[in-house]
Amino acid sequence: MIGIHRPPGCGKSTILKPLIWYYDVQKDKVRISRENIKIINTGFHAGDRGRDSGNTGGVWQAGRRKRGDGMTAEELSIDLSKHVMYSKTAERVVKDYLMKKVGEKEAFPAFSRIERQYAEFLRDLPYLGGKKSVHNGTGGTYDCIFLFAVYEALNGEPTIQELYDMNCAIFLPGFDRLKKWKLVNANHSFALRLIHLAFRLAAKEKKAEKGPYAYAGFIMKVEPFSKTEGIRYRFDRCPIAEFAKAHGYLDLMPAMCNGDYPAMEDLHAALIRSTTCADGDYCDYWIVGDKSEIAKAHPRWTDECGFWRNTL
Repeated sequence: MIGIHRPPGCGKSTILKPLIWYYDVQKDKVRISRENIKIINTGFHAGDRGRDSGNTGGVWQAGRRKRGDGMTAEELSIDLSKHVMYSKTAERVVKDYLMKKVGEKEAFPAFSRIERQYAEFLRDLPYLGGKKSVHNGTGGTYDCIFLFAVYEALNGEPTIQELYDMNCAIFLPGFDRLKKWKLVNANHSFALRLIHLAFRLAAKEKKAEKGPYAYAGFIMKVEPFSKTEGIRYRFDRCPIAEFAKAHGYLDLMPAMCNGDYPAMEDLHAALIRSTTCADGDYCDYWIVGDKSEIAKAHPRWTDECGFWRNTL
């Protein structure tokens, strides 16, 4: 038990009110035993069952859509008409990370904290296109927000390298399959045209408002295809970067942005980039075959913030 004894008017009641949620905290965070009070769970829920019943990690059955070992979207008060749950792949990757990072005993409660933090993040998140947006699938916007929830719920312990590794494990499997099956080789003009077509379709995605929600997702512009210059497109708005700016996670953005490079490598392509929405006004993509002279003339380097670049 802790007692606070100070003269009237010094702020004793002000300290107490955020703890019992008489009003919300506008800046920073209030923590009890290092845990954000916004995601503290005061009762039993399914996320504790595996540990309390003596079961092992097998109860998780990674990838189950109905989270029998965690909370559903309804239990988390997530509006699925507006937002998207993190992907099955993200769930599996994060659970595997927790088992290695904190061990079996702590993994279950840690994942519960991450789920609640994810729901807290979505509470004030604008409409990003919902489940129909190509940017909100596996490895997309919501999975990145889920990784930010991992970082926050674990009190900033995951390193940028660990976040990058998790992001790649979520984002890259689809590209890895294309490489394995030798379906796409950006050194061939036809394949490069197909990649360009995919980006054009993504850029034309309907950016409609949904009921009372104004669209706040990606704004993408694709330039005409050039057989000699390859593919150029850019994002003038990235909701992942906007989220990072709003929550103070800009220093983590290299873990998200740098994953674009190995994705292009799986297509035998080279990504050439000068800036991102996280540290500039836009995020540019110049994609050419990895055997091209353009790729050779633009070697990749790392800037002082950890972003990979190819141009000054």
